[in-house]
Amino acid sequence: MTPCVGTHPLLASAQVHIWRRSYATQPPALDPTDPLHPCHDPRYRGVDPSLLPATESLKVGGHAALHLLAHTPHHIDNGAMHTP
Repeated sequence: MTPCVGTHPLLASAQVHIWRRSYATQPPALDPTDPLHPCHDPRYRGVDPSLLPATESLKVGGHAALHLLAHTPHHIDNGAMHTP
């Protein structure tokens, strides 16, 4: 993970463990020039880069997923969700 580059391996490992186990703590945001930033992902071509997350926690991701589900037309068919 790029946020830990240059740190002691044990510290980096401990910090990554905190981020992975936390619900609301976000890791440092990726710089837009970082190749891992979502603005470089072809799936987001045409999306304003300022709308793409540079960091995220489970809390933020959960809120985004709930918002999407609440605002996307869908129906349930044999236990599978489909969008028209």
